[in-house]
Amino acid sequence: MLCKQCGTENSDDSKFCSKCGLLLDHNQTDNLSTEPKTKHKNRKIGIIAIAALTVILLVASVFYGKSYRAVANQYMKATFYKADAKSIFELIPPKMLEYILEIESHEEYELLIENYNESLIETIDYIINKYGKNSKISHKIIQIKEFNDEYFKILKKDYEYFNVNISKAKNIEVQFTIKDGNTEYYHYTNIIVIKVGCFWYLDLEDLRDFCKPIQ
Repeated sequence: MLCKQCGTENSDDSKFCSKCGLLLDHNQTDNLSTEPKTKHKNRKIGIIAIAALTVILLVASVFYGKSYRAVANQYMKATFYKADAKSIFELIPPKMLEYILEIESHEEYELLIENYNESLIETIDYIINKYGKNSKISHKIIQIKEFNDEYFKILKKDYEYFNVNISKAKNIEVQFTIKDGNTEYYHYTNIIVIKVGCFWYLDLEDLRDFCKPIQ
């Protein structure tokens, strides 16, 4: 199964791309060209250019992945700027998302995202109602801490249940500012990120608890 986002070849039974985490569409069919065999020179150049760019992006993602700062910033924007649950779920380790689809149908998975998105909308609506629709939000990372050994072991064990091997974890403290006219209101939130291979991902404790079996 070829990922249509990053071009990575995945096994036929994979539900998510092993590189970028995109939900794979097993119902997609190959688009067979009905054009004549004669190719236009400009089109050939365009195809080559696109292929070259795809390779560059793929190599970059394999060797560098997404930084923990990029994960934190994407989470903040999807949570407080524009409700975008899908953008947040893209930050979850692919193997964990595969596990969710093993215990939930595709429709239930989409419903999970929809419900999560509704909670994001409620958060943004609360901010608008309290500070006004003209209020503006900004944020910045103010502190990054490594997990202590004891808590990291607990977190690592939690993810081993989903066959996800994490090598590092960080607690990122973010200050987000709500500006209403000339008045600024400061709030703080903590984001936990985990490293799997060369990629950094978001840790959602609620999602871990949702996936854990009942003891």
